[in-house]
This record gives sequence, C-alpha cells and structure tokens, in this order.
Amino acid sequence: SRYVKPGWKVMETSISDDPEGIFSTVLSSPDNNNLTIIILNDKMIPVRVKILIDKSLNKPVLHHMSVSRTMPEGIELHENILTEDGTFEIMLLPGSVSTITSLPVGDLSLPARLSLKR
Repeated sequence: SRYVKPGWKVMETSISDDPEGIFSTVLSSPDNNNLTIIILNDKMIPVRVKILIDKSLNKPVLHHMSVSRTMPEGIELHENILTEDGTFEIMLLPGSVSTITSLPVGDLSLPARLSLKR
C-alpha cells in the first residue's frame, strides 16, 4: 500500500463482533503521527463494521478509500471520517479492500498508469 511507509509498526485493532470474513491491520508511523488501517471484506455482501483504535493514535480526520473492482474504475473515495474518541463505523463494500489513513490521499489514478517494462 502506498499508505504504509518503511519503519511503520503493526498496532492492535478491534472490529465489532469480529465478523467472519473481515480481516484488518493497523500500522503506525514510528512517532505515532500517522496511521493507516487496511481492511479486507472477503464476503460478497456489504458489511458495516465498528472500528476502535488506540486513543494515542486517534486523528480527528481520516481519509477512506476502497477498491472493489479493477483499477482505476474500482477505486472509490469515500467521505472523510471524523472521529473524536478513536471509534468509528464504516460500510465495507462486497469483496473490497478498504484503506483508512491520516496520510494525504494523493492521485488515486496513479496505479492505473504504472506498468512493467519487459
């Protein structure tokens, strides 16, 4: 992911009801100034989840994007998440990977312009 940098550490996270088919990880910068949450919804139905992150990592605004189809058409930028206590809810699209980050989103079409030289 472009939203995880070298030296970042894996942090503890909690997803409500620990639903089957939902996998997540939280990564934080060494100084805890930035974080990225990556969530996989392996189900073929949308799932609403509640996420609790450590209050020391809480950021007032988090950016949320998901990929559920081939890129770039499958990339969706969702509304920013506003959080005060480290708890928030999001809807995970079917078969998607969601990224929630405090880093700037940047150009989401970039992956479509990457190619392998042969």
